[in-house]
Amino acid sequence: MEWITTLKNAADVALGRRAVALATTPHEVLLTDNKARLLAYHQPAPRFDTPVLLIPSMVNRHTLLDLTEENSIVRSLLKGGYRVYLLDWGRPSREDRHL
Repeated sequence: MEWITTLKNAADVALGRRAVALATTPHEVLLTDNKARLLAYHQPAPRFDTPVLLIPSMVNRHTLLDLTEENSIVRSLLKGGYRVYLLDWGRPSREDRHL
């Protein structure tokens, strides 16, 4: 029963009993403004002229788009030949309530 193993692994990660490296795709920080950062991912041979800018919701972490090597929208776009940029809002706080 593979789903039981998957559920157990997810519970271990959620409860902090097992560490998982998130957002491991190499990138550089192009711009910083307060807590927000613009991340650029290296694409040695882009096939398309138009880059992709990923902007997650402020309440979601940017790591949702680059979870692991096997589960990464960023890596999929890079493999597809796109130049990829990602906005990391940082951790929202009270000062961000009007954004």
